[in-house]
Amino acid sequence: MGGRATGNQGRVIQAAYELSRSYLRKGQDFVWNATNISEQLRGKPIRLFREYGARVEIVYVEPSLAVLYDQNRKRSAAIPDTALTNLVQKLEPPGETEAHEVIRNVEHFDMMS
Repeated sequence: MGGRATGNQGRVIQAAYELSRSYLRKGQDFVWNATNISEQLRGKPIRLFREYGARVEIVYVEPSLAVLYDQNRKRSAAIPDTALTNLVQKLEPPGETEAHEVIRNVEHFDMMS
């Protein structure tokens, strides 16, 4: 949508919700791919999905810090390392009760001090 990765994501998020509602009304499967680092951030879309009776599966991918920073630097819309560090420090992995199923793909993730 032409926005900056570190800019206001309001339009992008609103468009994602509208598209999700369209899929949910049709009963169509879809993937919500977002950096929802906390239970609070995941809660809003999950509540929407449940309102439509959707089955919710969370696929939690946690690479090592070295891989995480390397992948970010190679992105066309990389965020500053300081912003990534801030996200890492706020990370709340999903709990088992947040969805019908939580699938984990975890490499050793050393939290930065």
